[in-house]
Amino acid sequence: MFSLWFVLWFHNDWSVEQPANVWWSFWYGLSLDISFAAYLMAIPLILWQIGIAWGKSGYTWINKGILCINVLLFSGFIFVFGANLFVYEEWHTPLNNRAVEYFKTPSALLDSMSFAFKAVCVALYACGIWMIWKIY
Repeated sequence: MFSLWFVLWFHNDWSVEQPANVWWSFWYGLSLDISFAAYLMAIPLILWQIGIAWGKSGYTWINKGILCINVLLFSGFIFVFGANLFVYEEWHTPLNNRAVEYFKTPSALLDSMSFAFKAVCVALYACGIWMIWKIY
């Protein structure tokens, strides 16, 4: 989803001669995104299986642990991929080791984002967390 958002956000920067190359690169990168998502799902899935085997008392604690892991993962990815849009606009390159230095000084990274984007992201994130807590 974030890859599609990234491609559509920068549609003005596509090659005029070969705009289909953008979609081909997105298509080939999709398999990497799916495999990465599968690796991220492995830890909560293993914990879920352990919770089922443990029984009712262990399942509730492991289920809360899975929720915390998922919230941390989503928080990190939303922060990195959201920041990637604005870093790319300024540097014309996606996040790399130079951009990771921003994690040492998050205020510099937040300064590169507009207030509206930060407000919408916080609101969407809060709504998502609220929905997860209501479901579980």
